[in-house]
Amino acid sequence: MNLAEHYDAMREAAVSQLLTTGAEPDPLLFSGQDARRGITLLARPPAPVTAAIGRVLADFQLIAPEHYYYPAADIHLTILSIISCYPGFQLTNIDSAAY
Repeated sequence: MNLAEHYDAMREAAVSQLLTTGAEPDPLLFSGQDARRGITLLARPPAPVTAAIGRVLADFQLIAPEHYYYPAADIHLTILSIISCYPGFQLTNIDSAAY
């Protein structure tokens, strides 16, 4: 698989969808009823890197305050979504040794 071609195709599909049907926000985004769970491998950058990212985000926030900006404590890199989030996920539903 050519990764650049794969990401280009994903981008083209997303732009096409946005232009034709628009975007639909996740209905559970601000709901206290979101029971979706999953497992993700993530990495947190070292404190100096997080601080530098925080400074850049603070500058962005001055320009576009209506956007959401991660608090420094939440800054992370998603390495791999192992099990995508879905309602009712329980560790007992999977063979954890296989993961």
